[in-house]
Amino acid sequence: MRVHPAIAALRGRPTSQRRPAPGADPRGALDAVHRNWLAAPATRAVAADLRCYAKGGALADGGALHALLTDHAKASALVQPLVQSTLQALGQHPLGETPFRFKVSRGLSTLQILQSGRATLSLAAYEPLPHCAPETALFSDRELHEITLSGRALTALSTWSGEGLVTTR
Repeated sequence: MRVHPAIAALRGRPTSQRRPAPGADPRGALDAVHRNWLAAPATRAVAADLRCYAKGGALADGGALHALLTDHAKASALVQPLVQSTLQALGQHPLGETPFRFKVSRGLSTLQILQSGRATLSLAAYEPLPHCAPETALFSDRELHEITLSGRALTALSTWSGEGLVTTR
């Protein structure tokens, strides 16, 4: 049987996902990418605002965090270096594991890039779907803010009055 070298590397000790890249520290190339992104001034500013927001601060009071959610250029500038360097590291280590919490399901993938308390900052990738009017709405006990970084989005905002009435715009 022929086994591709990348698959065979999974049997090695340590496994290929756990091996550091040449010249990288023992935590590996992908961990280094994440640490470098976390150390960037723009990321540190957003992380500080996220900590304040998680402690009950108003979103509008967090300059860097608020700008991230309202200014496409600033959101892209924060995320692009992380995405580009992660993809480059994965290109060199295709079986490597990213140091992020993630969830993949049909139609939606999420990658949690920052967290403080119960507040998280995540990237979400939606698969394109044909437009159809929603028939149901899910109401959760959380606040959610989104900004589209790439592609197009159509949003429906449903509000529950608490008296059984739902309005959608």
